[in-house]
Amino acid sequence: MRFTVCAFALACLCCVAKARLALESRATRNTEDFLVSPVIDTHLGRSILQASASGASDAKTKYKWQYDILRKASVNNRVIVCGANYGFRSWLQQWYVSLKRTGLSEIVIIALDKQVYDWALEKVGQDHVVHFDMIDESDDVAGDAHRWRTKSYMKVVSQRAMILKPIVEMGIDVLYADTDITWYKNPWEHVFGSGECNFYVQQEKSEVVGDYNCSGFLFIRASALMRLFMQVWEDKIIERVKKPGFFTDQEEMNILLEEIYRGNRKNSPDFKALKTCVLPPEKFPTGVQYYFKKVAAKAPKGGKGKGKPEPKLSSDCKLGKDCLGHTYVPVSKTEPKFVKTPPVIIHHNYIK
Repeated sequence: MRFTVCAFALACLCCVAKARLALESRATRNTEDFLVSPVIDTHLGRSILQASASGASDAKTKYKWQYDILRKASVNNRVIVCGANYGFRSWLQQWYVSLKRTGLSEIVIIALDKQVYDWALEKVGQDHVVHFDMIDESDDVAGDAHRWRTKSYMKVVSQRAMILKPIVEMGIDVLYADTDITWYKNPWEHVFGSGECNFYVQQEKSEVVGDYNCSGFLFIRASALMRLFMQVWEDKIIERVKKPGFFTDQEEMNILLEEIYRGNRKNSPDFKALKTCVLPPEKFPTGVQYYFKKVAAKAPKGGKGKGKPEPKLSSDCKLGKDCLGHTYVPVSKTEPKFVKTPPVIIHHNYIK
């Protein structure tokens, strides 16, 4: 099996640019040669159909040297991983430096092309890098950065499950974080230690499980249950990629969660024991919570008005538009709650 990660486009609002640059400056201060490029966060590789073709019946055997590195790097059977290609090594740099400053060592970079593998070997050493030979070096997307919703992005989008599934199959608990995340505190000291949930996802606009939770920061406790979840998630992505139209792995993850908790899988004995937790946004904010503020929407003149029906899920709400009784407006400075109690991480997505 070969693996690729989906891409994320980042374009700063003028009103939050200073705050964001200040955050990234703190994350990389006094570190030579680690310069953050706040443009796009994209990880590329071969198509999901190619990636799924070979399969992996026994991850420990099939990926023995990768397993050895992951096992050696793990602490308390846990690792923190991200995937990156060479085109986004600058984002990877700030991710790694800010995470190291929390005092943690259970870090493994999943190199998505040979270029970033060689680069990471030099920067962080052979004990913290694995390479699954995911990208055909002759492919025109190898080593480059590509914008959100472009054809090159579509070629490789939505394959995060391909990265995480073999690690879960190895029996290792895994915390996955996109490279557009800056770390400020030890994440294990917040939420993850209790063993309460099998699966933790990040909140975007809603705390409801399956209402477009973010797959760019998630924690998976390795178990037979989660191996099944990863397999079904992967299968759904494989089926979706055969159809026309834009999509993301995040959408398929949320569809699966919706099915499990409120849909046709609700009474399935396979997922009866699955407990998914949405991470508290005050500790693990996405760009929606950090760079925007949720405020009550103004009542339209003359009543509710006519037009399209009101969305039922917050995932259908657009930033800056009245929806479900509220709207999200950009902030010009850091919210007092984040100044008083800095978060564990900041996910620099939803910056448009």
